[in-house]
Amino acid sequence: MRKLLRGFGYQEIKSGKASGSRVTFFHKGFSHIIRLHKPHPRNILKRYQLDLIEEELRKRGVLE
Repeated sequence: MRKLLRGFGYQEIKSGKASGSRVTFFHKGFSHIIRLHKPHPRNILKRYQLDLIEEELRKRGVLE
């Protein structure tokens, strides 16, 4: 997901008090933030997370 969001122009932000359990992506052009819980114990996102990301990218016109 990191590579995908970077490809769409999002930058990963690694700060804040919840940065240990969450990851934040910011798109400067859209002033848009996507926050996700880091998957654990494995690095596999759950279906609802993928659906939320897809929905947000469609709202911004990144995906058609």
